[in-house]
Amino acid sequence: MLRPSARGLPVDKSVFRDGASYSWSLRVEGSGTALSAWTSPCRFTADHASPSAPAIAFTDNYPNGTPPDVVRSVRFTVPAGSDTEQICYKVSADTTLPVGICETSSVPVGVDGTADITFPAPDGAWPFATVTAVSVDRAGNHSQSSSLRVPVQGTYEPPGDYNDDDRPDLLTVGSDHKLYLLPGIEGGGFGPRVVADEGDWTGAKIARAGDLVARNGDPWARPDSRNDLVVVRGAKLYVHPGNARGGFGPAVEIRSDFDWSGTESIVVSELSSSYYGIFAKKGDSLTQHVVSGLGLSVEVSHTVGTTGWRFKDVVPLHRDVDADWYLDVFVRDRLTGSLTLYRALPAPDSGSYFPATIEPVTTIAPFGWAAWQRPQLVAVGDLNGDEFGDLVATTTTGGLTAVPVSESGTPGAPQVLATRGYGIGTRLI
Repeated sequence: MLRPSARGLPVDKSVFRDGASYSWSLRVEGSGTALSAWTSPCRFTADHASPSAPAIAFTDNYPNGTPPDVVRSVRFTVPAGSDTEQICYKVSADTTLPVGICETSSVPVGVDGTADITFPAPDGAWPFATVTAVSVDRAGNHSQSSSLRVPVQGTYEPPGDYNDDDRPDLLTVGSDHKLYLLPGIEGGGFGPRVVADEGDWTGAKIARAGDLVARNGDPWARPDSRNDLVVVRGAKLYVHPGNARGGFGPAVEIRSDFDWSGTESIVVSELSSSYYGIFAKKGDSLTQHVVSGLGLSVEVSHTVGTTGWRFKDVVPLHRDVDADWYLDVFVRDRLTGSLTLYRALPAPDSGSYFPATIEPVTTIAPFGWAAWQRPQLVAVGDLNGDEFGDLVATTTTGGLTAVPVSESGTPGAPQVLATRGYGIGTRLI
């Protein structure tokens, strides 16, 4: 005789022979010798047979897959009238079903043998995720697993786009120290600002960047093609993953032996699909650092120059303007107003394509770009749809202008975007 607890009586299924019939009864024992009568026997037949694995099929119509977060619809099917009670499932790049999956992701089976679910296409699962499922019958037996691939399209945000509308956006730090986004609009301007991050961005040195880290912040995860921000805070370097909705995730440290304290400004250029170059200015010196997007670490650091950079700004172009296979940047002299095209070059005889220095190629303009003429100058992306990145500059009267840049790297005539609102104290990114 077995004495069940108040929570039931667990009995290992191996006690029961498959196909054999059994019965059980209960009675209540009181204090002393008081006993109730036995209940009528409850009979059952042991069933150790596994149910049929569920068939899995889409009930929507996206033959080529969808971008992340689009809701997909799937139906599980088992033979009608079977003993299958539920389908336990997981949607992931990993097809292994963890122990206890039925407690977190399950759906009951209808009398017709079907069960329907919906789920968002997983983010970061390019090129596909997998729906993995098992049937579970009334006896608790699990079927073999079955699976269905879910194509997930790769996302792509062009340079400067942070809300996934294919238009470059403008970023700024407000007087309340929050980070704001001014969404790009049709025609090349920017809409009203919205909060991009509620944190305190006081003193942070911020640079636009491409896709350094996945949205979940995992430095070893597959890239998600969303543009991020690189930030210096104190002595350390960080990346904030973009979420493609105009916001950013928590800071993730980029491992580095370099002391970033005292850094006055940084800019980021993409070197390849896996590496990014960072120019950092401290006082009169300029250094360049190569960051690996896989694992988030600074692989190489070089001193570009120890003097002559105090009053110069490096402005990334994110492309090779003169088709010489080297990444190009603008350098503007804040005092003289000159704008010069530079190329990034590897160290001589280093055997590496990583840039270690930059050298002037040609003077784009001998004057007209001084800080008193254009207090702030940032590269934001392609504003006019010609597939070449453009510039945005503030004016001495607090206005904002767009400066188109041609295929050859020549800036065009400025176009007024705003006549006020961008005066002293405005910080553009």
